[in-house]
Amino acid sequence: MDDNVSAPPLRQPKQQYLGKNGFEVRFNDEPVTDNGLAHALNRHRAANHTLQTKGRPIPSLQKMQQMASVIATPSTIRERIKELQEEHLDELSELYDHHADDYEQDANRFYSSIDDDTQYDSYKRLEGFYEQHQHTLAKTSPLLNAYNEIRHIYLTRLLELQRDLKGAEEREATVMRAETAHFPRSSVEFRNATRPVQTRVARFLVADKPTQEKMLDEFGWAWRATEPLMAEFTKDATFAEHVRAALEYATTSADPRLKR
Repeated sequence: MDDNVSAPPLRQPKQQYLGKNGFEVRFNDEPVTDNGLAHALNRHRAANHTLQTKGRPIPSLQKMQQMASVIATPSTIRERIKELQEEHLDELSELYDHHADDYEQDANRFYSSIDDDTQYDSYKRLEGFYEQHQHTLAKTSPLLNAYNEIRHIYLTRLLELQRDLKGAEEREATVMRAETAHFPRSSVEFRNATRPVQTRVARFLVADKPTQEKMLDEFGWAWRATEPLMAEFTKDATFAEHVRAALEYATTSADPRLKR
């Protein structure tokens, strides 16, 4: 080994990271001064409250897979919105109870810290300060910050769900329009169609000419597209009986009074 070969120079840290454990911001909290004691106490209370009330168990792998496999439909999204609203009301109710207790304790401590002004006239001004300050306890309470934070999180999530709901409704409407505009071309296709499609087409096949023309305009069907199935309905008595039975079943199912 060549003794004249020196080790490469060490990479020097940047000045802004010195004494900060490699981070741009301070690695530890700022020291609490006398003027910041109230703020530090509020933060401590908020942290304890969060640890005590907002803990959620981690779901199992099976539960997470089940949640991930749920298909987002308008009904499932509406159910999620309802759950979110109920969770938000419960969270606000718990928040109000928590801060009401804090407010009562602060008010009692503040009241007890004032001497009897009937014995000391010099405390008249202090009594006036108390009367003025007791109305500001609610305004200076950390409740406002906590409330605004909860409302912001809730409204952000609610807007996301509402956008998801709108998109799901639009997709569902597109599928329904495409399904409605399709007219079966054979008896096999008719039998494989969904029950609403069978009922709609059966109404068309047994209707008179004016009603059929009205349904053509309503559902966007072309007359030529209906001719093959109409011809089969006219020639095939078995298929015609099946169509009438499907229509009768749909009618009696919709109105229980027609059941026998």
